Amino acid sequence: MKGKWYRNRQVQAAIAGAVVLGLFTIAAALMTRSPLKRDQVDEPPPTPRVLRILNPTDGQEVGLTEVVRAESSYMDRTHYLVVAREGSRWIVGGPMTRALEGELIGNARFGAGDAGIGKQFSLSVVAVKGLLPEGDFPKVPDGSALSRSVTVRRVR
Repeated sequence: MKGKWYRNRQVQAAIAGAVVLGLFTIAAALMTRSPLKRDQVDEPPPTPRVLRILNPTDGQEVGLTEVVRAESSYMDRTHYLVVAREGSRWIVGGPMTRALEGELIGNARFGAGDAGIGKQFSLSVVAVKGLLPEGDFPKVPDGSALSRSVTVRRVR
């Protein structure tokens, strides 16, 4: 083998083949990567919806009336307190009032007079599009959101 190694035709062909094969491998790897969609880059992920009672807490003892604080991301809707006992549930206290961004305040009533002392009640918040009358609440309207219920016990 006389002369420089790169003057040999076999070496040149092998180098050219390796370069071409390397370029094809790189191109194939780039083409199989899933490209990011434009909306994945520009927009943050969606925020999960929230509807929950902050106070009273599960198992808490309450009186005849109790101030209820709730958190909601459904601020485009009207919020009501729903009290349930022994298979019946009803809307109490009218629409809740907005306190802070995402926070609501309302007044719940657990029974009437001495009726209800020593009893357990379930309390939840419903967010509806529109208005609801105070009183019996047999069915949650379609398209509404209902919080997880909190169980309280009336002691006074």
